Amino acid sequence: MKRAVLLVSFLIIVLTLSFSDPLTGFLGIPFGSTKDQVISAMSAKTTIKPIIGDDLILYKNIKFAGRDAEKIYFKFYQDYFYFSLVIIVPERNRALETYYAIKEDYYTKYGTPHWDREEYSSPYKKGDGYEETALFANKANISADWLFDEGNNIYIGLKYNNRETRCEIGILYTETKTFNKVQSIEKANNLDDL
Repeated sequence: MKRAVLLVSFLIIVLTLSFSDPLTGFLGIPFGSTKDQVISAMSAKTTIKPIIGDDLILYKNIKFAGRDAEKIYFKFYQDYFYFSLVIIVPERNRALETYYAIKEDYYTKYGTPHWDREEYSSPYKKGDGYEETALFANKANISADWLFDEGNNIYIGLKYNNRETRCEIGILYTETKTFNKVQSIEKANNLDDL
């Protein structure tokens, strides 16, 4: 009987992992797309005109997964889309509630994250009733990350933005191989300045 239960459990796990969606892009736009391809795909989703830079495309005040997003960035390396960032600004005093709701949506679609953190620095603790105060004091580290077979990932983080004096939820979709390459190039260029 134990073997049968173990076998069934093992098969369920294998089938679940086998049929999980790979992360190959963002909003149905595949990583590796050109700027023109991203603009074309987004024009079917929104009438908002993008702001176009050398290595990025920015959409302001746009809907994302049924929520108001302040910005959505598409980042490129040599006209190759590899990184996207969504910024959602939650209502004041509802930052954690909004973050939890968004994270739950990702749990529902992608399952358990690779890691899920909610850490507070002294004098704050999770469950003390002062979590939002800890956010505003930059005494909280709240984030989760989903890692996919091809090495790509989704990161969700809640932080207080001192410059804008507000909490922000950042959602990053990353094609890791190109992201790491760009980071290495930027680091080498920065070291050249020294």
